[in-house]
Amino acid sequence: LLLYGASCKEGKVYLLLLFESGISGSIPSEIALLDGLEVAFLQSNAITGNLPTEIGNLKEMNLLFMEKNILTGKIPTEIGGMTSLVELDMFNNYLSGEIPSELGLLTELQFLNLEYNLAPPLIKGFEGKIPDTLEALTQLTDLKLGHNSLTGGIGSWIGALTNLEMLRLSNNNMSESIPDVFGELTNITAVFLDDNQFTGKVSVFNSLINLNGLFLEDNMFDETLEDTFLENLSSLTYLDMSNNKLDGALPVHLLENGSMLEVIDLHDNYFGQGGESLPDFPNNTKLSFLALHNNSFSGVLPSSISNLEKLYHLDLSDNKLIGEIPSEIGLLQNLDYLFLANNNFEEGPFPRFLQNMTGLSELSLKFTQRVGEIPDWIDQLSDLILLDLDQNGLTGEIPESMGNLSKLRFLLLNRNKLTGKVPDTLQNITQLDLLTIDDNFLTGDISPMFCEGENLSRELEILYADCGGDDPEVLCSCCTLCCDAEGTTCNDDELLANFDPIWEVMYNRQFWFFNDTDPLLVFQQRFNRQ
Repeated sequence: LLLYGASCKEGKVYLLLLFESGISGSIPSEIALLDGLEVAFLQSNAITGNLPTEIGNLKEMNLLFMEKNILTGKIPTEIGGMTSLVELDMFNNYLSGEIPSELGLLTELQFLNLEYNLAPPLIKGFEGKIPDTLEALTQLTDLKLGHNSLTGGIGSWIGALTNLEMLRLSNNNMSESIPDVFGELTNITAVFLDDNQFTGKVSVFNSLINLNGLFLEDNMFDETLEDTFLENLSSLTYLDMSNNKLDGALPVHLLENGSMLEVIDLHDNYFGQGGESLPDFPNNTKLSFLALHNNSFSGVLPSSISNLEKLYHLDLSDNKLIGEIPSEIGLLQNLDYLFLANNNFEEGPFPRFLQNMTGLSELSLKFTQRVGEIPDWIDQLSDLILLDLDQNGLTGEIPESMGNLSKLRFLLLNRNKLTGKVPDTLQNITQLDLLTIDDNFLTGDISPMFCEGENLSRELEILYADCGGDDPEVLCSCCTLCCDAEGTTCNDDELLANFDPIWEVMYNRQFWFFNDTDPLLVFQQRFNRQ
């Protein structure tokens, strides 16, 4: 019998099928009368209030799905009476308090999801330490407690969960080092510990031979990596240890062709601070994302970078690289994002190899000692959204062809030696949000283009030019910053557009923000590119 979302057998309701049913209100205490209930699909509704203590009487319940509701308050300790539970999902509610130790009585549990109960500033989600009683949940394969306010460390209880395949503790306030027993979880395939304050060594993960994804970003792990780091993890596909305190060299085996790694994100660490350089890159047909910015790698950028033939994202900015920018980068025809900014490369022209890299959407050569003219063929890079040439020694005029870059939103040409009039063609870039042309030798009136022209669709969010002082070189009635050509400190802003890629959006750019703007401006990604 199936009636209004309820299924019965032998005269008792055993199934509630009410997901996305628009039901609201609180769960009545009378739910305890459904003592034959085995499965309840109640997710994606507007159920409110506290869970009734009588829920503990549902001893036949196997599956309870209540995610995406508006539940509040604490999980009652009586939940320990639901001893037949195999799966419990309360993801994305407004629950709070400590995780009850009585969950350890649910020894049949295989799946536990209490993620995303955080709604700051009023609702902190689950707080306190993860109870040690969870060590009794030896059947558990999925433990998801991320996006709450949990504190403390991962206790030795974790070693008892030998069937665990996924652990998600992201975005809490957890700390301490990872216990050695963690290395015994050889069935685990995904570890999410990002956005906490964990400390200590990362080599504890070396024995997790079935690991597919290791996400440790935004913590305080502190270790000098050895050459053998993670060398036995043949299934590892995602490695993110960005924004920690790790140092040493980049283990070359992570880049070898036998590696399954598609993403390596190690930005904002201390790699290279001991004088280490980038390795000779082996042939690799898997790696698509390599982010090493904000480290201290020195030496030259090896021409063998072209061996990483599937790369679409390469960020080596803010290191200590020297020598020429290798033309072999031009062989990376899948590149969408290329950032080489803030390195000590030898002085040289705008790289000719870029001419055929027509798939680029973001290019930063900020402070890379580029001299000479911006080439007329710049418009062949027709997919560019961001072009950053700030703080170089570029000369000559801004090519009129730059006006053909119709997708361009962010153009930084400041702190160069550009001359002549600002070309009228720039007004054709109707998507433009940010333009910096200050600290050059440019002239002309840009107001008709960007402030009051007939074809003006909107004003730019950021527009910097040498329009200040008694005798301005550039006339501009809507610039957000007017610099005096005689001044030297008008615009010292480092408008850096690097982004902190995150796994939650599969390392895709969702927005741009430029530091040192007041107020901080955030530009959303536009997915309907024209």
